[in-house]
Amino acid sequence: MCGCCRLYRFGEDGTDHTMRFGIENWWMTDQESYNNGTPSEYNIEALAKSSVILWKKDSWQSLISTIPALNLFEEAL
Repeated sequence: MCGCCRLYRFGEDGTDHTMRFGIENWWMTDQESYNNGTPSEYNIEALAKSSVILWKKDSWQSLISTIPALNLFEEAL
């Protein structure tokens, strides 16, 4: 969960483009990369103290099967 994070990428000319900020208690992901199973074109930078949880897609799917309430997080992504 973010303390405060930003999702950003670099343009072809090297310009930094902020796509989104995540504030306290939000989740941040690259949804396109997650859905398509492709490498992300984005970076996530913690701007304040944050907790990071990292898992593979199949592990997340297993958690959703085990804990159905997590479907709410899946829908929010």
